[in-house]
Amino acid sequence: MILSLNTATNRWGLALIDDNRRVQAEIFLSSKKGNFRFLMPYLSELMDRMGIDLDDIKCIAVAIGPGNFTGLRVGLAAAKGISFCLGIPVLGVNTLDAIAFQSTLYEGEVLAILEARRDDIFISMYKIVDYNISFQLMPVRCIHLLELREILKRDMWVIGNSYERYHEYLSSLSHLGFRLIPSRLWGLRASSVGLCGIKRYKTKEFGNIKDMVPFYINPPDIRKNPYPLIEDSQRLTNE
Repeated sequence: MILSLNTATNRWGLALIDDNRRVQAEIFLSSKKGNFRFLMPYLSELMDRMGIDLDDIKCIAVAIGPGNFTGLRVGLAAAKGISFCLGIPVLGVNTLDAIAFQSTLYEGEVLAILEARRDDIFISMYKIVDYNISFQLMPVRCIHLLELREILKRDMWVIGNSYERYHEYLSSLSHLGFRLIPSRLWGLRASSVGLCGIKRYKTKEFGNIKDMVPFYINPPDIRKNPYPLIEDSQRLTNE
């Protein structure tokens, strides 16, 4: 059984996938502030409902980025913790690879997009052949949304994580001749993270868990504290 975690996107979730690529259970959750603290309780509830023990889990697949900064850290920390406790491997799966995986019913070139900060988006391009991702045509990049018009082209498929957010803008560029994957396939599923990595699980292509870190692309948006620290305030007072 593979435990699959997606905490990289606004709608996150958990899934259990058996060795025959069948999704046994999956739950979708909202990333409202503080909700990531319920990750382990939800996992416990999911396993209890399915009658699955921790010993039944043989591998963990987790989205390692790009995506939500806090979510990536939470998901990877949870995966590593479970891995160390159970002595099982972890598969780090690129978030855009997993999004593109949801478009494998449609052959040809696929552009996967994921919201970043403000009006920026993460993108990557893939070639779909025989219902599988054959290879990556473009490495992951972060661009401004308006730059999409320079990348979109005729007969290309487009899929992303937020249909509601980007549908209107993409529709305004429909004259470029690209095609949108149906909205029901947008929105990253935890099960897609696991299914995307299951081939590596079968061939035992596991990386070193100690070296596994979130794939941010951009640094966290952290601003310098404009107020002096307590120690500095006390030192200035003493002086």
